[in-house]
Amino acid sequence: MSGPRPVAPNERQRGFTLLELLIAVVLLALITTMLLAGLQLETQNLPRQTGRLDRAAQLPPVYDFLRSELADAQPVVPIGATSRSIVFDGEPNAVHFVSTGPQSVQIGGLQLLSITFAGGALWVRWRLFDGALPDEDQPGRDVLLMDHLARAQLSFFGIVPPDTQPHWYDTWHDMPYLPSLVRFSLRSADGVDIPELTVAPRLSAAAPPSQGNAETSP
Repeated sequence: MSGPRPVAPNERQRGFTLLELLIAVVLLALITTMLLAGLQLETQNLPRQTGRLDRAAQLPPVYDFLRSELADAQPVVPIGATSRSIVFDGEPNAVHFVSTGPQSVQIGGLQLLSITFAGGALWVRWRLFDGALPDEDQPGRDVLLMDHLARAQLSFFGIVPPDTQPHWYDTWHDMPYLPSLVRFSLRSADGVDIPELTVAPRLSAAAPPSQGNAETSP
């Protein structure tokens, strides 16, 4: 009776030692932790990226609205005014002017539009303009144009006496004519600069202002 056949050294099946198993488990844990951290980081950035895409989609219609209304600004002197100053008041964070108003306005005629930056958002309000400046408490319609903004700065290009050459100004008050250009400089709340918008009112220097006239022609 013969005993078991001896196994050659190269035929022996070598198993994992306890140390090798521990190293494999540690490496697997490290890889899993890195993958989970990367996934969590991407998940956290997803709402921010989605917000940027949403704001980018809002920009074209908002700029189209601002471009249309400011280009239609009317150099109208209010009824009863003691000077030739038109209804156009420009500030670093707001502009008030007379225009035809958006097509959605149910009541036709000229409208007094106020575009204001407040509370991290850009707002527009319009009220019916009948030739005289409306009271502050006169009801109007307020619409949000764009939110999540850190800055919305306006500037105005033209000639302000005693200057004789056109410049950019932070304000445009008590002037007998419209500025040649109006510029919007926006910055989002997440620090991204938004392309500037520059609008040229069509009646900036085309005709002298008419007092309380709702049919000012170019």
